Amino acid sequence: MQIYEYGDPASDRVLLQPVDNHDLAGIENEVAAIRERTADFRLIAVKVNDWNRDLSPWSAPPVFGNEPFGGGASDFLNALLSLCADRSKTYYIGGYSLAGLFALWAAHETDDFFGVAAASPSVWLCDVYANASDSGRTGLFEFRRPRRKDAQSDHGDGRHTDRGSIRPLARTRHGLRA
Repeated sequence: MQIYEYGDPASDRVLLQPVDNHDLAGIENEVAAIRERTADFRLIAVKVNDWNRDLSPWSAPPVFGNEPFGGGASDFLNALLSLCADRSKTYYIGGYSLAGLFALWAAHETDDFFGVAAASPSVWLCDVYANASDSGRTGLFEFRRPRRKDAQSDHGDGRHTDRGSIRPLARTRHGLRA
């Protein structure tokens, strides 16, 4: 796992972002855009070895080309979580495309991330989205995390049992509903 770090290493706000070579080519522009909005941040870009395997929460057949989706997201998430050991910091996760879907999924799997930035996430990979055309589903998802004080169980280390939920949104004549 190759790691590239940007911003202030002492910052309390840390963004973890899975990246590939294409992302790395433009990361300086991303860092500059973040820096325009806040001076206090740390970006840890983690190079993904096998995009379809490492970022896919579920196994799925090939969509583009011949490479299937491998369902290796749990292993990659565990590797990322090793970068979140300092409990005095606030961690965010972000990604584009399949990395965006991974970020949404990761936030559902653990409460180590305070926020998620999912740019054009590949939600079409989800079974729910794949069957959307017949069910009135929109392909939009709502992520809800309970407020810390409302969580069911505090284990003494800042982690809670109630992780929140990701629900698909359906379009009705009255607007969107879960």
